[in-house]
Amino acid sequence: MTPVDFREPDEFVNELDSMRAETLQKVRSGQHGRLSFGDPQIPPSERKEVAAILKLLMYPERRVADVLASRIPLISDFDIKERMAAQMFEELTHTGLLRKMLNQWGHDGDVGWNQPLKELVHIFDYIETLETPAEFFSTFLIGEGLFLSTYLDDMQLKDPKAFSPYLEVALADEPGHIQLAKDALARYATTAELQARTRASARRLLDMFLGGYVARIRQLDEELSATGDISAFAESEAQKVS
Repeated sequence: MTPVDFREPDEFVNELDSMRAETLQKVRSGQHGRLSFGDPQIPPSERKEVAAILKLLMYPERRVADVLASRIPLISDFDIKERMAAQMFEELTHTGLLRKMLNQWGHDGDVGWNQPLKELVHIFDYIETLETPAEFFSTFLIGEGLFLSTYLDDMQLKDPKAFSPYLEVALADEPGHIQLAKDALARYATTAELQARTRASARRLLDMFLGGYVARIRQLDEELSATGDISAFAESEAQKVS
């Protein structure tokens, strides 16, 4: 095996960011499916598509707070520890907004947490097994970056009012979470060996993220197909392509 040379911190972070961008292109192409937002003429509280997306977001928003809480004691640098604690609070705030919206609309605000997709559970279970801070934060760079680009940006572009007030708060917070991951990576991925391990964890999470995204789309489609709504969505998407 050819040894991998050490890369300067900024170069290494940019390398992982490029890996994330390549995966984002695959998602944006639509080859793994697309989110359905429903008929914008129908109030968000009455749209099954909007409620389904909010339920799907519940597990990652809440679980990431737990993952951060368990990792904070293992981080020695106070500035990183402090920023992790701030992110944990923000993730719980996002979770609270999702629960409040769903409960106000007559849904079970905890169903996304109590009945999560197994693919999402596996992602966070994997993150918790990572031994080094560099590996840990590589998954946050990938996960937070793709979460922002594949979910929040789409929601903002296509129907921002439907996801208010959750969307405004999450959009304001996520860039800071991504920057924390970048800063921590630059600090902790300090040897060629560590960078190799970190690269591997990032690649694995990219694959897992794609699997989770496909599973979310599949679950959403199955939910909507029971009501007949998915037929109209599929037709509209086909018209866009043509």
